[in-house]
Amino acid sequence: MRLNLSRPLILCCLLWVLVACQPTEQATLPPRITALPFPTATQGSAISGFLPTPPARSPNLADFAIPTATPLPQLCPLIYENVELGAKPDSNSAEAILDYISAGGSLVALETALRDDWDVFGETGFLYYETDLTGRGQPDLVVGYADEESAKLLVYGCDSRRYVEIYRAEEPTRPTDQLPTPPQLIGVRDINQNGSPDLVFAFRECALDRCEYRTQAIAWLDNANRFVGLISRGILSDELPVLIDVDDDQIIEFRIHLTALGDINTGPLRTGTKIYDWNGTEYVLSVTQPEPMRYQIQVIHEADRYLSAGRLEEAVRLYQRAMSDESLRIWLRNEADDLTAYVLFRLLITRSAQGQPDVSVVMERIMADYPEGEIPIYATLAKLYWEQYIASLNVSFACASVREAIETSYPDGLTLLNRYGDRNPTYTIRDICPF
Repeated sequence: MRLNLSRPLILCCLLWVLVACQPTEQATLPPRITALPFPTATQGSAISGFLPTPPARSPNLADFAIPTATPLPQLCPLIYENVELGAKPDSNSAEAILDYISAGGSLVALETALRDDWDVFGETGFLYYETDLTGRGQPDLVVGYADEESAKLLVYGCDSRRYVEIYRAEEPTRPTDQLPTPPQLIGVRDINQNGSPDLVFAFRECALDRCEYRTQAIAWLDNANRFVGLISRGILSDELPVLIDVDDDQIIEFRIHLTALGDINTGPLRTGTKIYDWNGTEYVLSVTQPEPMRYQIQVIHEADRYLSAGRLEEAVRLYQRAMSDESLRIWLRNEADDLTAYVLFRLLITRSAQGQPDVSVVMERIMADYPEGEIPIYATLAKLYWEQYIASLNVSFACASVREAIETSYPDGLTLLNRYGDRNPTYTIRDICPF
């Protein structure tokens, strides 16, 4: 029998066959790729590995170690051998130097002429042209010398086949018989690790019979198109600072050894070491490492500082040391009796301000050491203080009486303390009895 199937029936059968042949599980599409965030550190985990050993660093870095950029000859004038500097002018020597190098004068010949013909270098003058300080692609010229007008440090830079003055520092001539000392070049290097070279120099400043170095560091600030200072007001010191990486942090510090003991003008000085470090903006005093005090007056000054700061117990400890430490030396030949009496007076007012019962013991010592008669001023002031203190039991009232007595009758009570030079404390009447 012939079977006739209609077309719709055939299509339904084919559709049933296709569905029956599918797998029993649903097909899975490929996963969609999702960007994952960068993994963050998890507390307690660690990463281990091996790194190559860094090369050893030299403990003594060169003070002139900045590589220069590739020279761009078109910036500077061409050199002409027939250009001459001429005789030293009576004034405007910096302009004469600028005219010479802008006309094509040789820098080698300039150095010789400044040293031999002008005689302005002395022992510390210099001419330096090995470092690109401004990033223009050509070494800048730094000149340090002294003439009748002043000690000068000049920086010249090249621009369009001529030189221009881009920095000047001067130390004026003092009213003395001697000419100023030329500045000293301490170093040209990147001291604060900001990627550009810095210029470090010092002038020697003299007043009366005493001279000190004022050290400065400058760096080119590109967006301001000028040099800026890295040390506010400079570093004033008796010795030239040394550039050294003290703490091995790649930043160069200024280390100054304080070796001067002092003279009649300064008074006794504290020896030791000071270190100036970079704080991100400028160089500031970071560490002071004083050596032990050598003189009795230094211990007394330190005790007085503690007393002024309200640190009474520390002041007492130092006053007692000033009396008992036999290794302490005297600074002035006639100071011993006055300083002993002064220390006892200060112990008296400090212990009474503390309300300590042993204050009477101090007064008994003063009475025993300085009976009636010609006695040191500070013993007299101590007795006056004690009389007023016993009568009023008021430290302020007793001190006011002492200050009035110094002003009206005992001016040497102030004079004797202010004879230790300009580098030591200057006292006022209130300082002597500050309560």
